[in-house]
Amino acid sequence: MKLRTFLLIFVTSIFFISCSIPGKGSTPAHAVQQPQTQPVQAQSPQKTLPHAWFYFSGSSFFQIDAPNNAPQILKKPWTESVRISSSLSIKNESKNYDVYFTVNRAGLLIAKPSLPKKAILAGDIQLFSKLTAGSLVCVDGFPVFHTYKNSFFSGKDKTIESLPFLVQFHPGTSIFLPLLYTKDLKIMDDAQVTDVQYTAGVWVASLKTETNDKTKFDYLNFFSYEPLVQFSPAKRNIVLETKKLSVGEYRKLLTPSSFTSAPARLKELYKRLPASFPFYTSVTLPNGGSAVTYLSGSAENDKTFPSQALLSETFSLAVFSDGTCFFAGALPNNHILSNGEPVAFRLPKLPISFTYGNIGVSGTTLYVSWEEGTFYETGRSGFLTVDLKEILY
Repeated sequence: MKLRTFLLIFVTSIFFISCSIPGKGSTPAHAVQQPQTQPVQAQSPQKTLPHAWFYFSGSSFFQIDAPNNAPQILKKPWTESVRISSSLSIKNESKNYDVYFTVNRAGLLIAKPSLPKKAILAGDIQLFSKLTAGSLVCVDGFPVFHTYKNSFFSGKDKTIESLPFLVQFHPGTSIFLPLLYTKDLKIMDDAQVTDVQYTAGVWVASLKTETNDKTKFDYLNFFSYEPLVQFSPAKRNIVLETKKLSVGEYRKLLTPSSFTSAPARLKELYKRLPASFPFYTSVTLPNGGSAVTYLSGSAENDKTFPSQALLSETFSLAVFSDGTCFFAGALPNNHILSNGEPVAFRLPKLPISFTYGNIGVSGTTLYVSWEEGTFYETGRSGFLTVDLKEILY
């Protein structure tokens, strides 16, 4: 709690300093007088709010005035609950970015600059009702995401099915196309692909096989000489080349890198934080592969503050789980802020036990997931939209 209080006090001071840097010029007065630490109900009802709240209910989402006013629901393990589990930005034909979010048990949330503040939720009941939706990556311009079945919480379901572990989404047709099945990896059919990572054409997978007396884990990387994604819904046979990895090799791939080795833009974005402040950042690149995690501090410190970062062509953005944000650069078709120096601002304060998560920027609208959590369970969840131009310019 002391660490959280310190961060809030520290960043609040940065906010006022950043908004008064000479040369910025276009910062409106109300951005200083009314920072986004104010609760939604404290704003004037006549003023158009720069943000809007939405919550998930089944396979749909609805607008609400604050997260704590979303209908109460029974908490479930995070693998079984409706929640945003990953995000990805992909450049469209207009050279702007469409943002995709996997919404576990519901579908794919899609935000486009051509339809500001009008996100849609594309779903497939057969797919999302049976599988947990994992991380998103971009493969040849298409969103592709990992799916799996958590055997611990679905162990009572003895139905034998051939379920995919990798799924492609076709934006033009809104079709979800299974890409790969466990059998494509030439391993036992009852194995589960519990994790998938992707970088530059090479995939890394973790597989779990359960029997009556033991649980076995295997690790491998795989790739395809032919394009993996399909440009039409037609079924094609894909031949994969695979190679087994040792436990040590796999752990090394997943271990967070030291923040000292982070890209210069990322270091610049976080530079106002004290050197002793412990945090980690999960950073994604538009049209990129799996997110990369960097750690500042010790991995054994249970007070390490989590954050999500996005490195776009014209700007860098970081959002901490409590709503503290850093922005550097320029929004599309806008001038550079503060001569490129990081600007700090805060998202609306969340109720106790609620946190912010995955992020994406479509046009000038920031999308941030939020959820109510306790240990391994998730209750209410949804997303927040923020008009960055209104706040920053």
